[in-house]
Parts: sequence; C-alpha cells; structure tokens
Amino acid sequence: MASGEAVDDDGKWVLMLIKLNVQSCLVLKEIMRIYEKGSGQQVNIQKSNTTFNLNVEIGCKEDILSEVGLVVAMSHDKYLGLPTE
Repeated sequence: MASGEAVDDDGKWVLMLIKLNVQSCLVLKEIMRIYEKGSGQQVNIQKSNTTFNLNVEIGCKEDILSEVGLVVAMSHDKYLGLPTE
C-alpha cells in the first residue's frame, strides 16, 4: 500500500491510500483529473509527495513514481495532523 499527500491550489491537503500497482495509479491519476475538471483547481504535483511501506520493492516504487510523477517524502513532520516524533 502507498499513501500520498496532494495539495491543491488553495493549500488544502488530501490523503489518499491506494493498492500498490500501476493500474491503481492510473485510476488515481484519473480521479485527480476529474477533481481538477470539476473543481476548477489543479493538483500541485510539485508540492505533492508519497510514502511507501518498507516492504515495497524498489522497482515497484520506481514504476509508481514515474507513472504518477510524485516524489518520495523523506520524512513527515506530521501524519494526519499529528506530530510524527
């Protein structure tokens, strides 16, 4: 499973959890496209990031990252609004 945080133009955060495969990422991209079209706002990919479970193979991570265009968050100061440390 992967989780990701996306930021729209208003600075609102969205947490998404998906099954980790390329097909799910394509569905996620389509959901973001529909959101953008319906809301008139664009998801800011440059401010968006993702994290992976430690058990995810590197090749799988690379496939997902290249498909969606996200970067891996090195650390999170907060998770679900709570401090991680």
